[in-house]
Amino acid sequence: MLKNSIKNKLLAGEAQIGIVSDYGSHLITEELSLLGFDYVIIDHQHGAWNHDRIMAAIRGILLGKAMPIVRVEQNDFATIGKVLDLGALGVIVPMVSSVSEASVF
Repeated sequence: MLKNSIKNKLLAGEAQIGIVSDYGSHLITEELSLLGFDYVIIDHQHGAWNHDRIMAAIRGILLGKAMPIVRVEQNDFATIGKVLDLGALGVIVPMVSSVSEASVF
């Protein structure tokens, strides 16, 4: 099982540098991963991504040293579960405005 190096480094007080990809291309995310970023965010909310492309992008990101993170379209249990099942090591959930919205899961 992969360890989430971002989380461990953040807990140790180390800064992390990443980049957002909204292109919808797993090839671009793979290249970004190979450039030395700590993480690559697949922006499903604003980008041109579908589940097949997200899966390919996550696999491409894992060829490098970066950790794959997915920004989902909305605070939806099923969608979050799907991207985690696809291999995302982190999820960004937009439009969460309260503690109760954040604690649904």
